[in-house]
Amino acid sequence: MSRIDQAKIDRFRSILNDLNFVLDQTDPELDENRRCWMAYHLLYMIWHESDTGTATAQYHGGPARGIIQIQPNRAYDVVKYILKKGSTDNINEFAKSSNIDEKDIPFFKKVFQDYLDNCIDETNGQRIYKWPRKGDSFHLERCLREYNIWEL
Repeated sequence: MSRIDQAKIDRFRSILNDLNFVLDQTDPELDENRRCWMAYHLLYMIWHESDTGTATAQYHGGPARGIIQIQPNRAYDVVKYILKKGSTDNINEFAKSSNIDEKDIPFFKKVFQDYLDNCIDETNGQRIYKWPRKGDSFHLERCLREYNIWEL
């Protein structure tokens, strides 16, 4: 049996704290058994997808990013929801659950909008989602690689 180092244990404790915050926000009436089941399931998925909490980019050049390996098309759907017209609640909840300072929300709005504007390549009548390499769009991919903003 291999030994798990303390840094990984601490990282997953931090992720569990973030996860509990998100569960409190989305379903405050969640009973303890269900909360434990959801936390276990999500932590296992993160452990598996991130190769024991170490990988934030899919191996062999694949498109997935972050500790839960978000694909560009899924990021598009979530970011579009976060920036939904007429609602500031979504971006505020995202910021709160990701420990993002309120003063940084305008930066994330810009990064998210730039991602939406540049992540689709329509070639030969096909819609292909990608991680853009220009403007502020790269910041979203970098954030998924460098921070635990898996609440996306």
